[in-house]
Amino acid sequence: MLKNNLKILFGILVFLVFVSSASALSSVSRVLPASVNTNASFNVTLNVSVEPQDTFYLIDEIVPNGFTVMDAGTGDTSQAGHIKWAVLSGARSAVLRYILRAPSNSGEYSFNGTYIFETGNLTDVGGDNSLSVNQSGQGGGNQTNQSVGNWTPPIGIPRPSFGIE
Repeated sequence: MLKNNLKILFGILVFLVFVSSASALSSVSRVLPASVNTNASFNVTLNVSVEPQDTFYLIDEIVPNGFTVMDAGTGDTSQAGHIKWAVLSGARSAVLRYILRAPSNSGEYSFNGTYIFETGNLTDVGGDNSLSVNQSGQGGGNQTNQSVGNWTPPIGIPRPSFGIE
């Protein structure tokens, strides 16, 4: 009786491991700053999570109208308004980055992109898909072109005084 129960328990355990590993999906998720100022440069990050069953992937990020690609990282910009990545073998999880310059017009802007892995369907890039562009001087986060004189320390850290303020 005990042997039969152990066999059944072992069979259920094997089944659960098989089902959980088969349901793991590769994915791509975008990270944007909360906001930026007009004409400011900023980073966009794509977190690529690759499961063992996938050996290749394709990603197509669509750059919103008015934004300028300053640095595509390892992406391809041969098609206007797009940054593309193609890993055709040996795909591994990665962090992809590119730098954009915000437009001169403030407003809310949508980011769009798609990806496909070996074992999946064409899927929208997850994560952040909206960015607020503020008129210069109204705040904005994560810009890469802020001057040291305008530097604001993170919350809880006092601004250094060099005896000249």
